[in-house]
Amino acid sequence: MLQDWPPEDLPADDAVRILKIHQELLQIANGQEGFVNMMTSLVRLAIDEVIDTGRSGRLRFSELETTEKAYIGVRTEILFRNQFSLERGVLDVVIAGEDVDIKNTTRGQWMIPTHSVGKPCLLIKSEPEADPGTCSVGLAIARTEYLNEGANQDKKRTFRAAHANKVLWIFKDSPFPRNVLDRLTEEGRRTILGAKSGTARVANLFLSIQRVPIPRHIVEAVARQTDAAKRVRSNGGARDIVEPLGVYILSFDQQNKWIRALNLPECTRGEFISFRPETEAENAIVSAMIAERKYANGPSD
Repeated sequence: MLQDWPPEDLPADDAVRILKIHQELLQIANGQEGFVNMMTSLVRLAIDEVIDTGRSGRLRFSELETTEKAYIGVRTEILFRNQFSLERGVLDVVIAGEDVDIKNTTRGQWMIPTHSVGKPCLLIKSEPEADPGTCSVGLAIARTEYLNEGANQDKKRTFRAAHANKVLWIFKDSPFPRNVLDRLTEEGRRTILGAKSGTARVANLFLSIQRVPIPRHIVEAVARQTDAAKRVRSNGGARDIVEPLGVYILSFDQQNKWIRALNLPECTRGEFISFRPETEAENAIVSAMIAERKYANGPSD
């Protein structure tokens, strides 16, 4: 993204400030790919937390009220500071010694408040209703001359199209993980969410969606309780329900070697995946997995 940036009409000091923030973010994320992965996962989580499937019964961004969609920006800001281990300053976050305002939009325009004019902004744009949903992240100094006049009551302003080149795009239009619950029919949703206990809902989730990684926060949303591992494990968890039906649940944190041995879709930390063995080779691996569990003489997460 740097080959066409900075533009000739950008003040040199502004370019230095933006590049310094950019470098700090990539350093924290261990490079460009790490930053993209962290940000797309973070945006997906912020959206899912506001949808709040477990308590609301909703699955999609389009089902949110306008005020709830606005709250996605607040959740993104909080998750960003936590994910990157950064402190809040006068504005939303301090990066490379600069107070930076985090602006999020799902509608195409960032609303820049008066107190952010002249300050660095981390600009996040997501399109949750696309399939797949996409996310873009950029950096810019919100100079007065780059902004339209504020038309609403609190005088928030938007970037002028003529100054779009002042944004350093760290990445553009990268797909963020699809919410696995999006693939459900209305009947499938009722089957999962209609069960009375959290453990039964989690069991229905893994019976309904197999060979697809399911993040911890989705398990917790369906269970309507924290501690996803407790809802999944044996001795009272979902495994006790699904294994007699021939379905097995694996977690990246505890059974990643079996996920790889079975050649299941790649999982990441905190994710679970269920499957029903379909071949003799898979049945043999399951037998070895169960033998190891018995040898360990205890439930695994």
